Amino acid sequence: MERERHLRNASEIAYAIKHAIRELGKSLRCSVGLGPNRLLAKIAADMQKPDGLMVIERRHLPDALCRLDLSDTPGIGERMEARLTSAGVSTVRELYTLSRERMSAIWGCVRGDRMWLLLRGEDFLDPEPRKLQTISHQRVLPPHGRTRPAARDICLKMLYACAERMRKQGLWAGGVAVQVSYYGYDSVFQEQARFLKCQDTITLQEHFLALWAKSPWHTPANINVSLTHLLAMPNLDLFSTSDEMLEDRRRATSALDQLNRRYGHHTVYLGAIHGAREEAPTRIPFGPPPSLEEF
Repeated sequence: MERERHLRNASEIAYAIKHAIRELGKSLRCSVGLGPNRLLAKIAADMQKPDGLMVIERRHLPDALCRLDLSDTPGIGERMEARLTSAGVSTVRELYTLSRERMSAIWGCVRGDRMWLLLRGEDFLDPEPRKLQTISHQRVLPPHGRTRPAARDICLKMLYACAERMRKQGLWAGGVAVQVSYYGYDSVFQEQARFLKCQDTITLQEHFLALWAKSPWHTPANINVSLTHLLAMPNLDLFSTSDEMLEDRRRATSALDQLNRRYGHHTVYLGAIHGAREEAPTRIPFGPPPSLEEF
């Protein structure tokens, strides 16, 4: 907000955040960075750890950045640093003096142009995130899960979780895919099926089991189950009448979701995952964390 952008007000907000975290536990600390855009604020936060408050304003540029290493700049990893070095850029000051066209050429994409602007304090809206294309779960099988029947049950549990997440986001799946790697074999089993968009787990389960029937009888090591071709609206077939069985399944799935939201995760579930309820528990991934009710 406009009034929050004044340095004094922004600093008060930062101190309030630090105080609130300290109240959770005396050993908890955080560093806060203030800047004209996210990149510079993140750099500022890294300058004073573990319990600092650092400000980078436009008037501080580029001097505030020149004592940093290239690797201290978010967005410059090992490969990009090597690319910059080969282009004759070894310091942040040299990076800052590059022309806009030169930086774009080194990056080889629009990110170079964005970096040039961000380093100078420009701020702009991030592009809209790409629409979700797949929802998947992957697991390295534990010793007791390294048989074909046990791996199938764990896959069904993972498929169940994918379907729940899909429905929470209001999406419909038009495909199921499964991938299995095996001990002692370099080849990987991969199969996928396409169908009219659906949301109910029973239909998805049927398509998965048809794929699983084709899998070899080797010792499975790693499994991946995916829902693919996601859309916010289902396909409409103008040449067929409503399928009562599919409608019944949709209503049953909706009832299961309502009961589980009210009484807790997996209060009611399909019998196919009964033996694998404790398998493939929810974990925090590298991306956005799952919702609390998935744990």
